[in-house]
Amino acid sequence: MVSTVNSRVSTHEPDFSQLGINLTVLQPGEPMGMYHWEADQEDFLVMSGEALLFVEGEERALRQWDLVHCLPGTEHTIVGAGQTACVVVAVGARNRSTGAEQAYARFSVEAVARDLDAALIRAVASSSSR
Repeated sequence: MVSTVNSRVSTHEPDFSQLGINLTVLQPGEPMGMYHWEADQEDFLVMSGEALLFVEGEERALRQWDLVHCLPGTEHTIVGAGQTACVVVAVGARNRSTGAEQAYARFSVEAVARDLDAALIRAVASSSSR
């Protein structure tokens, strides 16, 4: 049984300007985005499949139910891996990502960012050779 306190339905859009939530499906070798850092914290939960996390110049394998927490300023990206699609839920604060003083999604020029294409090629090659 469903009960309601107020039968009126709001017609305006809710304001979630300080919270970003994304559900992303990545194919093997497909990056979630460029290697970057943001001014706010982010969390990533692998719902299914496998992925590679590139974080602060390192590469780490992720699998279902792995959770990654990135503090503000953490350089990162996630790339689909394995034999099937990977589903990732991303949740992030947006406190410092809006307004005149934005510091959002600054792209890194670190060596790992330049080498990411080679890492993607390795990820695709290893997933197709299984």
